[in-house]
Amino acid sequence: MKQKKFTETQIVAALKQQEVTSLKYFYFRSKQYKITPKEMIYVINNLSNRLFEESIFLFNSSFTLLSSSSIF
Repeated sequence: MKQKKFTETQIVAALKQQEVTSLKYFYFRSKQYKITPKEMIYVINNLSNRLFEESIFLFNSSFTLLSSSSIF
């Protein structure tokens, strides 16, 4: 059985669909799909950026929630 080779676009699409939930899972999948080191670096950067953006959003959301609620 021939293993499927993913394109950069398909990898990004998978990220956007949140099929890649962790680097450990992605590493496991990369061996199965024979993703090249260049693609691996691209996806790790993309995943890191996405997680960073999401954490900033969550921080801003929680800060807004805290500042809008009355503590006094």
